[in-house]
Amino acid sequence: MNVLGLNGKRAISPLMATVLLVAFSIALGAVVMSWGQGYVETKSEFTTGAGANELGTGCDKIMFDIISVKNVPQVCYTPDEINLFIENGIAIELTNIQARIVGSDGVAQAEILKQPLKPVDAVKTSFGYSGIGTPSQLKLIPKITAGSTEIFCADKAVVIDELREC
Repeated sequence: MNVLGLNGKRAISPLMATVLLVAFSIALGAVVMSWGQGYVETKSEFTTGAGANELGTGCDKIMFDIISVKNVPQVCYTPDEINLFIENGIAIELTNIQARIVGSDGVAQAEILKQPLKPVDAVKTSFGYSGIGTPSQLKLIPKITAGSTEIFCADKAVVIDELREC
């Protein structure tokens, strides 16, 4: 009689048991990853705005800039206002643009569009400032509307470091 009670049958070896456990773990991981892949893709499309029917933020569609003539940005300042020419890209309407002016004595902010800037449109605008001394930098941050929410798209800001007098 066999002491282990196996009646002469041999058990699975430890090496074979390890191989089977690893194969089972890999198969289970593959099933979980394929199940979660659709969920992750849906969420990433929502946050980047890539899905055709998803809302996203829309900031990735912004292509606005300062109009340049002979490589000179059309921005200048007088003692009390800044004048500039802005053009919009083809994809999305800009609700407004926030301007931040850095001067020798301080910083000022203003919303500069009188009406939304439609796609493939351009506008000449001016806005006042005071109490900041001589302007040295202008940062333009576009604002869009997504659904009923207004969103500032700081990653699409345009910065002009060299302002010239008008």
